[in-house]
Amino acid sequence: MRILAFAISLVFVFSACSEAQKGESGQVTSGPMPILGAPETILTCFMDYQDLDERRANCIGQYTEVCTSQSQNQTTHGMTQCASRENQAWMAQLEEISSEILSNLDENPTLAFENAQTAWQAYNEANCRFEISIFEGGSITSVIYAGCMNRATAERAIELIQWRENYQSY
Repeated sequence: MRILAFAISLVFVFSACSEAQKGESGQVTSGPMPILGAPETILTCFMDYQDLDERRANCIGQYTEVCTSQSQNQTTHGMTQCASRENQAWMAQLEEISSEILSNLDENPTLAFENAQTAWQAYNEANCRFEISIFEGGSITSVIYAGCMNRATAERAIELIQWRENYQSY
């Protein structure tokens, strides 16, 4: 059911992109097509790659890469914003899968899952702070931090998707 809803939403996204390409005459104009938003990029990539390892290899960072290739995003601020937008989309995926998992767990596993998520968040923050520590004071720290958080969040979302698929009867 979710795949059908997603497919329908993609039709609207692609038709919106097509509409964005049309000039005043109603004809499709030449030039680059607007890039998809981060959530749409992730969902499209998930449709292209069903295997979780392929999703890791191809979907993490895909939006950021396309976004930062745009000339207006080739600044420190632009790169940070691109990675942050992708991270927000992965966070939405993570929250959705976490809610789904929690809704199917009893009390003890729920507490264990919540503790694991809290520990994961603390580790993520500490690890990404460590990653930027060698660049302290440099303008690149925001780009590296945003990229680190994006990768970690995406990895966790994919990890929980895999967990759900392996333990569907939980």
